[in-house]
Amino acid sequence: RNLPLIIRDLALLVKADLPAEELRKGLANCGGELLHKVVIFDQYQGSPVAPGYKSLAFKLYLQAERNLTSQEINQLNERLINFAQTKFAAQLR
Repeated sequence: RNLPLIIRDLALLVKADLPAEELRKGLANCGGELLHKVVIFDQYQGSPVAPGYKSLAFKLYLQAERNLTSQEINQLNERLINFAQTKFAAQLR
């Protein structure tokens, strides 16, 4: 039985010197078993992003052995945002 793959985007503002892959790996590790894959799909510096910062956008691929509820998806999203804010001083974009 093929269960649906849920894809969500997450855009974060971080200091320009933070390696994108370091944040991607951190999110992947934080996501637990529901987070199947994290892919960087955009990296941007320039107006309107403040000097010294960059925007990183990620595709989050979520999947489980059952259908995921909206609440589970939202809780995972919040956990990832809180992790990025705490560990990398990221801001939601």
